[in-house]
Amino acid sequence: MGSTAPLSALEPLTAFIVEEVAEWLSGACVTLFFAGSTYAAVKTSVVESWPRITSKRLNSDLQAVAQGAYDFSTLERLLAAPNHEEDDEGKE
Repeated sequence: MGSTAPLSALEPLTAFIVEEVAEWLSGACVTLFFAGSTYAAVKTSVVESWPRITSKRLNSDLQAVAQGAYDFSTLERLLAAPNHEEDDEGKE
């Protein structure tokens, strides 16, 4: 049960139905969560370690941000490139 399974056939799910399904799954040690455009169900034991893994990996970066010393330029490559077509339209 480690993969995500889209439940799009059931959309739109009301908050009540989602809550009921999540509660029912929790009895089987499974966690239901919304992942952008779909729902996912994973074993709770796997999910419980996610915050600890992530926070350990980010701790030094978070400290640098808090101290004003983080180099954000290393992340610029992750930003979407601006659409230059719009800028060029009026230049012809």
